Amino acid sequence: MNDKHTWKVLEIFGSIIDRELLITSFVDDVLGYENKDDSSLVYFDNISKKYLEDYIQSNSNIKKWEWSEIVEKNWMQNCHDFFKPISIKDKVYISTVWDQDEKNDMINIKINPALAFGTGHHETTYMMIEAMLDFDFKDKSVLDIGTGSGILSILSKRLGSNRILAIDNDHLTENNFIENLKFNHIDDVEFKIVDCTSFIDYNFDIVLANINRSVIVDIIPNLTSSNTLVFLSGILNSDEDLISDLLNQYNRKIQKIYRKNKWSCIVIK
Repeated sequence: MNDKHTWKVLEIFGSIIDRELLITSFVDDVLGYENKDDSSLVYFDNISKKYLEDYIQSNSNIKKWEWSEIVEKNWMQNCHDFFKPISIKDKVYISTVWDQDEKNDMINIKINPALAFGTGHHETTYMMIEAMLDFDFKDKSVLDIGTGSGILSILSKRLGSNRILAIDNDHLTENNFIENLKFNHIDDVEFKIVDCTSFIDYNFDIVLANINRSVIVDIIPNLTSSNTLVFLSGILNSDEDLISDLLNQYNRKIQKIYRKNKWSCIVIK
């Protein structure tokens, strides 16, 4: 009996900008993706092929795509080939659980890659980590929205946070999140499956939100405490003005903006 999960894989061809713009458009349905030189592999659990193809034809510059499937065991084999260790600001070293190398003078984080964002390779996560290293987390309470693999919760703990609540609306992230905590010898981070847009308790010193623009727009009105430091990532450079205008409406001040390729990470107070 085959008890391995099977995912749908959409390979899209075109410029990197056109590919990532398309992926961002339906990111709520995406479990993960990999960028190659001339294509991107986008992973889904349950999705209507016709719906996606109609959307691509009507709303993007992508002209070529192909469908396939991947079984769980094959995904893990692909991970061995695709995910390489990365260093961020010479302070954080992120590697996979099968990589034995560690850096004595850096914060070491071990991740078992899964079909979710959060390995540190994507610009949105990379910038979040960059930003976190520039601010004080010691003895702070942290809310990690859209936690995925849990990498930002793990880093928060390593930076000295005293209480962390991680939330995600995707049940597929739970096992990977718990697994990654164990790999990093952390056992006191709370995890909940909850719809981020309906979550209302933002009474934390720090809020981390590495999510998509539409969810960021939904949660900004809930960020009522001026004492909360908020990190927002998953924003395209072209959406900075939209987010900035919305923040002004709610009297939130931008502390710093990080940019990497076409992505932005905004820190607000």
